[in-house]
Amino acid sequence: MDAFNSFLATIKPLIELLYFIASIGLAFFAYLGLQQIAILKSTAATQAKRDALRLTSEQCAIYMDKIIAGQNDFNKHLKAANITWFEGWNIEIQGKEVRAHRNTPQNMQNLSKLDIGHLNQMEAFSVYFVSRLADETVAYRTVGKTFVNHMDKVMPFVLTARKDGYFQNMVTLYVTWKARAEAERLVFEQKEINSKLSKLNSVSGTASPIGSEFG
Repeated sequence: MDAFNSFLATIKPLIELLYFIASIGLAFFAYLGLQQIAILKSTAATQAKRDALRLTSEQCAIYMDKIIAGQNDFNKHLKAANITWFEGWNIEIQGKEVRAHRNTPQNMQNLSKLDIGHLNQMEAFSVYFVSRLADETVAYRTVGKTFVNHMDKVMPFVLTARKDGYFQNMVTLYVTWKARAEAERLVFEQKEINSKLSKLNSVSGTASPIGSEFG
């Protein structure tokens, strides 16, 4: 028994050394594993961004090639068929809710002859951005203004159709882009006002009072 205890005492430092080395090895491999996970996450995020930008580019190309042509045809049809129902509406946005009202009677004449195929295309276009599969901030800089301008015109019709479950994504994207366009307009107007005020202050600050030259 004494011999066995002596043997254990002899090899104990070696066992402790091996345990220490093993701990360092485990920590090292754990560190490498964490580094690999970070690299994989970064690669996945980069790939996801590339995919989103590619999809954004594709959808903007479809918008400019097909949807704008459909919008132009729609406007031409309104004029040719003398459809005035879309005129005279006031559009209000409160939070995420959109309302349309008018003070004049509605003229429903020839409204049933409308071709709204381009609105279906706009809804399909909107799905990619509302679901965040594509980058709506990039798309806004490309087609945002024409999207908002057309929606301003057709929104009363879209809201009527939305009651039946249609055009949900299109309205959501409109609210986002309309708010952004309005904010940009206000910023521009503020800069214009500040510029005019600066010029007026410059003039009023350097002009001498009338009669001051006569001491």
